[in-house]
Amino acid sequence: VYHSYHMVENSPWPIISSFGAFTFMVSIVCMLHLNNFFFLFFSFFLLILNFYLWWRDVIRESLMEGMHTFIVKQGLKMGMILFIISEIFFFISLFWAYFHSMPSPSIEIGMMWPPKGIIFFNPY
Repeated sequence: VYHSYHMVENSPWPIISSFGAFTFMVSIVCMLHLNNFFFLFFSFFLLILNFYLWWRDVIRESLMEGMHTFIVKQGLKMGMILFIISEIFFFISLFWAYFHSMPSPSIEIGMMWPPKGIIFFNPY
């Protein structure tokens, strides 16, 4: 049956990249506590290698196998647009919460800004 959509095959890259992201986060903790940079650089290298290999497969599917039809390309573009929009809304909510609490602090944070218990350093 012919259709315009790309039916992906099983790929090891999603599970390997999630494991790589986990080891990268663990290596950041090891770097902060044990001052060990080797594991951080090693896990970062493996994560970058994984992204390279994954994108190599995506490019191969597109150019050599011809799997990316017009509808698939439109779906990839729409996915990127929706990702950017979600990031915009995330940062809008983050800054909204900050600027909502800063000029008129509520009683829950001690009626002061910065909230009670947060010690800032003098930048000058």
